[in-house]
Amino acid sequence: MEKKFKFNIYALVMIVLIIITFCYNRKLSLESKIIHELTLPESKPIKVTTYMTLLYYPSKKGKGFETEEIALTENLKTTESILKDILDSLIFKLEEKKIIPKVAYNYEIYLNNRTLYLDLDSKIFSATKTARDELLIIYSFVNSLLAPGGSDEVVILIDGKNKTSLNFINLSKSYKINTNI
Repeated sequence: MEKKFKFNIYALVMIVLIIITFCYNRKLSLESKIIHELTLPESKPIKVTTYMTLLYYPSKKGKGFETEEIALTENLKTTESILKDILDSLIFKLEEKKIIPKVAYNYEIYLNNRTLYLDLDSKIFSATKTARDELLIIYSFVNSLLAPGGSDEVVILIDGKNKTSLNFINLSKSYKINTNI
């Protein structure tokens, strides 16, 4: 009888454990089916900083400059890429205003200390008829490139060469910003 009693207690304990395990698993299963809404922190819009600069180009009357504020392309990482973005915008504006012919231009820009070296295509100056026209185009580049700051002067090269002059203007010097032409 003692064996039968031990067996009954053992069976009873096993049945209780099975029932408890079943109930516990069922509770976990029901809780896992309940979708709890997550609360996330409120997202704030990303602030995109737009950098602006001035483009200088000859006025329609040929007396001085007109200016236009432009937004630079976003995510420019180097000074050279910023300067090339300014050059692209300026060349487009000069073509749009019919100051220079619409052709493909080659140019390069280098920065050494606080001096910019601008290597322009000679085709940019092909339509100039007077010294004033040439001077206004030169200072369009100089003023537009120096407007953002970071450089003090521009040395102009033509077709990769250090020329002493164009058709009318002496190129043997460096140019500083001058908006009063």
